[in-house]
Amino acid sequence: MASIGEQFKRERLAKQISLEDIARETKIRVRFLQAIEEDKFDLLPGGVFARNFIRAYAIYLGMDDEEVVKSFVQQFPASEEKKVFPLLVIEEHKSRRYFYQIVILIILLLILGYILWVNGWIFKGENVYNSPQQEEKSSTIEKEAAIPPESLEVLPSIEEASAETSELSMELRAIDTCWVEISADDRQVAYQLLLPGEKVTLAANQRFVLTIGNAGGVEITINGKRLRPLGELGEVKRSLILDAENWRQFIVEDIQ
Repeated sequence: MASIGEQFKRERLAKQISLEDIARETKIRVRFLQAIEEDKFDLLPGGVFARNFIRAYAIYLGMDDEEVVKSFVQQFPASEEKKVFPLLVIEEHKSRRYFYQIVILIILLLILGYILWVNGWIFKGENVYNSPQQEEKSSTIEKEAAIPPESLEVLPSIEEASAETSELSMELRAIDTCWVEISADDRQVAYQLLLPGEKVTLAANQRFVLTIGNAGGVEITINGKRLRPLGELGEVKRSLILDAENWRQFIVEDIQ
């Protein structure tokens, strides 16, 4: 009996389709398609991602995807143990690196502050905080403090100043098989295959950049507002930008 990989390769060759064409349509990298045809499933991302790759490949070739996935799980149960997608590992390592950089920066700032504080007391043997210049500044501050409250300029509160900061919450729900790659504020947060009914929820401060392998196959909601389709079924959309300025242009108009 032919192996899973041999079945895929036989179907592909029978239809005279190249791996590059399949990769372009399914958004599955060529090296993963080659790994499937060579039965090297240990090279695939583990868990649900491996199953989704195999299912999407089978659907594209017109094979019975349920039967193929069932056969894969029975023959290679060990692949189900790999639950961590490499992208998530990379993000975790980046988070740790940023944390250590912040800690080091705080320590350096504390050292610098201590040095400046010490120099302020012992510079040239003088106490600069009790110098004539400092006393003059203190007198000026006292005079300014005596100005009646009504003559002071009222500044906006911190809450009012920060009200302009936008936060975007986006939900994608697949209505058809669709590959998506999404960045939030220039940081990649999603790179996966969505099956009908699956959804992801993401957040950004300023903007999202989306690449969608099946633009008509997803429903997008931002801040509770549903957007119109960004393309047709089967249409590939690349580097779509949804930010705090333009996302409302895509809101579905309410029917009166």
